[in-house]
Amino acid sequence: MKFSIDGATRGCMELAGIGGILRACSGEAKIIFSKALGEADSNLVEMMAVKKALLIFSTSRWNKNRKLLIENNSSTAVKWTKHPNSASWRMRQLIL
Repeated sequence: MKFSIDGATRGCMELAGIGGILRACSGEAKIIFSKALGEADSNLVEMMAVKKALLIFSTSRWNKNRKLLIENNSSTAVKWTKHPNSASWRMRQLIL
């Protein structure tokens, strides 16, 4: 299954939000989410999107018998998710 996620902000410490869609390998949409976050920076927004996708999938009925691929356009969020020790302690708290 693939979770395509994104975070958006109007600028540094401006209004922000996250969203994502979980699809089966057939392409069928299974879960869609969006959430306003208030004020946040771009790195925090992207990591919050990762966290929300992981939380949703981990509590879904598919978590036992399906693998998850997370698709994100932030190379920083991808790096921090793969290598949590490279992230600041604040960001590490979101993914550990």
